[in-house]
Amino acid sequence: MRKQTIDAGQILEITIAQTAREGLENLSTRRIAKECGISEGSIFHYFHSKPELLAACFYHVDRQVDAQLKQVDVKLFSLRRNIRELWFLYFGYFTSHGDHAKFYSQFRHSSFYTRDVMRGQTESFAFFNHFVELNKSAILIRSEVFWEFVIDTTLNLAVNVADGKFPDSPKDRERYFTLIAKGMGGAAGNFPTPPCRAFLLGAT
Repeated sequence: MRKQTIDAGQILEITIAQTAREGLENLSTRRIAKECGISEGSIFHYFHSKPELLAACFYHVDRQVDAQLKQVDVKLFSLRRNIRELWFLYFGYFTSHGDHAKFYSQFRHSSFYTRDVMRGQTESFAFFNHFVELNKSAILIRSEVFWEFVIDTTLNLAVNVADGKFPDSPKDRERYFTLIAKGMGGAAGNFPTPPCRAFLLGAT
């Protein structure tokens, strides 16, 4: 039985789930429409093209994650403590939303992730981007290198946890965070940045 109405948010969630299940390269707006119980043309009433639909899905996930990160009062703690708290919320969100993690990871490594989409994250990921901007001078290697490493590694871990391939206990999460921090600390050894290296390795 076909649905009479469906909102844009439902279309986004169904698109994300289909991408997670079948892969971005196999994504079909026709199958999305069938799962939604609407015509394919109805999808394009909300989103004018497949790239626009996928970008909207990406921003949708961004906003959900950003809302979680706002739980951290970045004015209260040190930079190291802030990043630690933000990471645990970020990782926790994606391990509990496996479809979002799989979609997000695939999208970030696809041709759909254009410079225009990246610029759009100024709004969809506003809280986190503001935090990064405030702390650019404290992280003495190129900020985008640091965050790309953290995000890609964290997403990869989250996907494996969501799939049941990696364990997920509080101790495991501590180990994952330590692995990421020390991994970047080792890379930072090539730069003349002792404060950054000490921070990443867990110095107070």
